[in-house]
Amino acid sequence: MKPIRELLWIGLVSLTAFVGVTSCVSPVYETARIEPGWKFNLGVCATSFAFAATDFGFYAVGLRADAVARHAPNSWFEASARLGGGVGLDPYYGDFYPLVDGGIGFKFAYPGKRLHPALKLELEPYMMGGGIAPTFLLGIAGERQPEAVTVGIRPHLVAGYIPVGIDLLATIHSPKGHSIFLGIDIPPLFVFESPTVVATAGIGWKFGSKKD
Repeated sequence: MKPIRELLWIGLVSLTAFVGVTSCVSPVYETARIEPGWKFNLGVCATSFAFAATDFGFYAVGLRADAVARHAPNSWFEASARLGGGVGLDPYYGDFYPLVDGGIGFKFAYPGKRLHPALKLELEPYMMGGGIAPTFLLGIAGERQPEAVTVGIRPHLVAGYIPVGIDLLATIHSPKGHSIFLGIDIPPLFVFESPTVVATAGIGWKFGSKKD
């Protein structure tokens, strides 16, 4: 259980580093299927995000980088810690805003043959307090790899029950170990006076025991 305790410590640091930052779409570079052992993901993205503590305070477009440490004792359960950061420019007023994002994750997966369903529960800082993001993932096998595409949906629940965002996610995995991620938060397209795009697109690299 020592690797699990180490991941919990890393995740707690990321949770308390910058509480209640923004509405953003955190990238998911990993596959839905779980591979035993240690794995690490690094990625860079173009992103847009918004302040969401009490109202729609600002909107910014910029870049972010993310690092994820994952450990799985078997093919059914995986624990992870994630930390991301970046900076964005408000296109309307020209102000720069920081982005810090992180969380602790616990993933449960069914090791299928062609389809790989999974549920990842991630504790994350959000809107001046802690929240939880249950991410529903489905991995699809390719001709040369056990999982070539991962799709998912991720609601963000403040205090465990108030929904403040719903992300649609898609990741394309290369046999060589890198991934392309696309994600968008749906509510900002409809709940404001004009459609607002809160989205992330980028590329990630996997390091660990094997390539997904």
